[in-house]
Amino acid sequence: MNLIFDWSGTLADDERLTFELTRDCVAHFGGGDLDWEAYRSEFTIPVDRFYGSRCPGTDIAEIDRWFFESYGERLGEVALFDGVAQLLGEAVREHRLFILSTLKTDLIAGALSRLGLADLFEEVVGDAFDKRDHLPSLIRRHGLEPMETLFFGDTTHDVEAGRASGLQTAAVTWGYTESSVLEGSRPDHLFRRVPGVARHLRDEATLDAADRPVATSGGLVFRSDGRALFIKTRKWSDKWGTPGGKIQRGESMEDAFRREVEEETALRAEGVRFVLAQDGVDLPEFYKTRHFLLLNFVAHTADTDVRLNYEASEFKWATLPEARRMDLNEPTRRLIEHLGARSHVGEIFVKDLRVRCIVGILPREREEEQEILVDVEMQHDFAAAAATEDVTTTVDYAEVSTVLTEWIQERRFQLIETMAVEGCDLILERWPGVAYVRLTIKKPDAVPAARYTAVTFDRARES
Repeated sequence: MNLIFDWSGTLADDERLTFELTRDCVAHFGGGDLDWEAYRSEFTIPVDRFYGSRCPGTDIAEIDRWFFESYGERLGEVALFDGVAQLLGEAVREHRLFILSTLKTDLIAGALSRLGLADLFEEVVGDAFDKRDHLPSLIRRHGLEPMETLFFGDTTHDVEAGRASGLQTAAVTWGYTESSVLEGSRPDHLFRRVPGVARHLRDEATLDAADRPVATSGGLVFRSDGRALFIKTRKWSDKWGTPGGKIQRGESMEDAFRREVEEETALRAEGVRFVLAQDGVDLPEFYKTRHFLLLNFVAHTADTDVRLNYEASEFKWATLPEARRMDLNEPTRRLIEHLGARSHVGEIFVKDLRVRCIVGILPREREEEQEILVDVEMQHDFAAAAATEDVTTTVDYAEVSTVLTEWIQERRFQLIETMAVEGCDLILERWPGVAYVRLTIKKPDAVPAARYTAVTFDRARES
């Protein structure tokens, strides 16, 4: 991977030094006193917003000149966070390293030289007051693949800048910004300790090895209307696919699917169910040669607010028939075809539906409502419902109950036999997916010595 690091607060433990210099700089230019708490709450990048409020009317170039000269005079005080030097020494064996910082290039280079780390970095870019303006050119100069580039920083500006350039964003909590604030910026990765970064990079290097299969979890997430989420990504040649990614060590395949869905789309996957395993060996649509074991799942979500991370450029909700007409990557097409090919006929029951109605042939029965009980049994192909959790792809038994109740009350039947026959016809006409229906109509207290009398009628749909 390509690793781009911010300097202050990410690699360099210089926050106290920076505070002292900023405090003195503000005082020098007539901005008054600045204490630690105010510095922590007010200081922002780009810095012109901060100095503009503290020292209005002062040229930011003058402020920068004073600050950087003072920083240079105290350069010997700059140290790295514990473990950072070891992290960089290990990372350079497998990854390309860069620095992008608001600090001047020569100051960073001087600190790296003093620490014996200058040769680890391919380029150090300083004077990047708004990193959104500098990341794209750094990426172009070195031919970096954005999806394989991780930008480490300790501020929300770093996260925003990395996201704007389509990079993976990694926020570290040991720098200038409170952990809760960084979490709110939704970086792709959040690291609370330096060893966590080292472990992540080792795992990525191992998982990304081209000579071994990589296990991944991905699949379809459906919303309440039966449409599934599809995303378009550069790594799949801008074809449509599904959320998913590598399974991490110690993580179950279901948990990996939930995590990947949330990381890539901000949706919470519920009702996760395994569907299909696929081999993906050197798939031509994928942007590099890999052997994947693709574990496919389906799930549903109550969320509607999709927020894509660095991996995807677009998203679309579509039914499975609509998706078949999209420009899908091959594994996604196989998954959809697999779901479409499944056919499992099951039964749906409504038992003892209570209906108060006029029914019967006796004079009293034509004037007074009585309660009957209705049993409904229906056969239906559950394949679509099992994949989508969408009630429109199956029979809504609540709707069946309401329709039957209103229909029986309106018809005022004399014979429950007629009710059973016509009720079967009604269900087959109203719900085309029902292959077979049986109705049992129970009439309590029709015979004094019996709990109820009943008739049963069934009908199958004609092919």
